[in-house]
This record gives sequence, C-alpha cells and structure tokens, in this order.
Amino acid sequence: MKSEVEGMSFDKSHVEAEILSIANPKKAEAIMKAKREEEERQREEERIKEEQERLIKESIDAERAKNMELHRPILQRNQERCQA
Repeated sequence: MKSEVEGMSFDKSHVEAEILSIANPKKAEAIMKAKREEEERQREEERIKEEQERLIKESIDAERAKNMELHRPILQRNQERCQA
C-alpha cells in the first residue's frame, strides 16, 4: 500500500481547483476565466516582443545592406589598388 501511495503524485492546484468547482462553481469559473485571460495576455505580450525583435533585425539588416551599397565603390577601389 505504501509503495502505491508513494508512486502517486497529485497536482495540489488541480485538486484545489476541483474542490472549489464543487464547493463554489461561480468562484471557480471566475478564477479559471482570470487565469485564461492572464495566459492570453502573456501570449500576446510574447507575440508583440517577437514581432518587435523581428522588425529590429530587419531594420539592422536593411541598414547593413545600405551601408554595403554605399561603400561598394570604396571597397572596389581598395581591391584594385591591392591587386595593382
């Protein structure tokens, strides 16, 4: 019996949520709704962060490409001088 009990694991928050859903269904639903809304808010914040990081990277890449294009004539002259 002892080994069977040791092998079992319980998620305390899940058990508490189940008890609350029986004892006070309205409160349990309000708590679950708030939890879902918080998870959605966190997902949205993460999506926004990833979008900002992508835009920053694209901006940096575009600036590098622009700089390379501006400096291409100088680089070509330097290469020609080195080869001569």
